Amino acid sequence: MTKSGMLDLGTAEVHKNVLAAIVHGAVREVKGVRLEEKGAFLKMQQMLLGDPYPSVIIHVDKEKKVSLDISITVEFGMNIPDTAREVQNMVRAAIEKALSIQLKNIHVHVQGIEGGLR
Repeated sequence: MTKSGMLDLGTAEVHKNVLAAIVHGAVREVKGVRLEEKGAFLKMQQMLLGDPYPSVIIHVDKEKKVSLDISITVEFGMNIPDTAREVQNMVRAAIEKALSIQLKNIHVHVQGIEGGLR
């Protein structure tokens, strides 16, 4: 029993792949944005490590604060700063709703533009 009279049932741990899957789902909700899938490094990381979400890198610091690095591609013509902020807001809301944790940082890296002039 805890001080408040609640029964302590142990701990619940969430694998980093679960966190990355939540990020992936949130990014898919933003119009004109997708997680970066191209690039030799990302493909090699996915192949060698079996990482299903190589474009989402999760950092946990000594104080157990979580930060994210998210690599995305946006459609040509979109306002990149506004789109990156929208990705940050969607990801933060999805993580807070699903896991009840506050993220320290969400870094969005726009790695490419899709469409446009050919």
